[in-house]
Amino acid sequence: MGAYAAGFTGKENARRFSERSAAERIAISAATIERLHPGRAKELTKHQTVGWAKYPWAKGVAVFWDDMPGGRGADDKLLCSPEDRVVFA
Repeated sequence: MGAYAAGFTGKENARRFSERSAAERIAISAATIERLHPGRAKELTKHQTVGWAKYPWAKGVAVFWDDMPGGRGADDKLLCSPEDRVVFA
């Protein structure tokens, strides 16, 4: 949750966040959680962080629809439809 709060605020910020060391990403995330939820950062344990921009085939943790002409369009309905027991959320 902390990484999303600190790094998932747009493409360029996400790339810059990914370039930081794991320790820096964890510290920024903890500080962000503390600002959003005072007194709760101390509850963060077993920290994990992934610099998604460092993995060329991952292409990140989410979709940026603004790259697509016309935005979501028909793909949105398809992506929001269950596939048997699997729902893409």
